[in-house]
Amino acid sequence: MKHIFTLLFALCASFGCAQTIKVAALHPMLGDLALQVGGDRVTVVDLLKPGGDIHHFEPSAKDIAELKGASLILASGKHLESYLDNLRDSVGAVPVVEVGRAIPSIKIEATSDLFVCCPAHTAGGIDPHW
Repeated sequence: MKHIFTLLFALCASFGCAQTIKVAALHPMLGDLALQVGGDRVTVVDLLKPGGDIHHFEPSAKDIAELKGASLILASGKHLESYLDNLRDSVGAVPVVEVGRAIPSIKIEATSDLFVCCPAHTAGGIDPHW
């Protein structure tokens, strides 16, 4: 998390006070995080709209076009976004920060009720929902 704050502040500082930077978020929580950190110095594009299902989302050509001009892309990571490698290929040099990478993972037990919302992640897998 510390790296995200540092990167956002560095980007804001490098563009000066008069300009805003464009940050793309692959989940509304990440968009909110970018707004909380960057304030009026960032413009946030949320690709997954509120209420969208992260498990079934695939960015469309229109979504990819919305990323044009983004200085940073925030992703959940931990393989939650199955399309992330393809997205990286599409955006070229734009840095993609996997926010969840630094958060400790939890192993899911097959008998756990906690993860019943996402059966694909049960039976001894690693929970990507940090």
